[in-house]
Amino acid sequence: MVNFRKGKYSVPTKFIGEEVQLIFNELTDELSIYFDAELIRTHHLSDKKFNYVTEEQLSSIN
Repeated sequence: MVNFRKGKYSVPTKFIGEEVQLIFNELTDELSIYFDAELIRTHHLSDKKFNYVTEEQLSSIN
């Protein structure tokens, strides 16, 4: 998970603990997450405290 504003946003499990770059597009309210200049995840900005992709949540449980 990465922190952005007041929320936490998921990254693919293989990137947990890695340093990532966040880019926020104010026109689309979209948060893009990059690792080594490669786009690894996008999220729409949300008022929820935790924001994740379902398969990431399931793989972190296993």
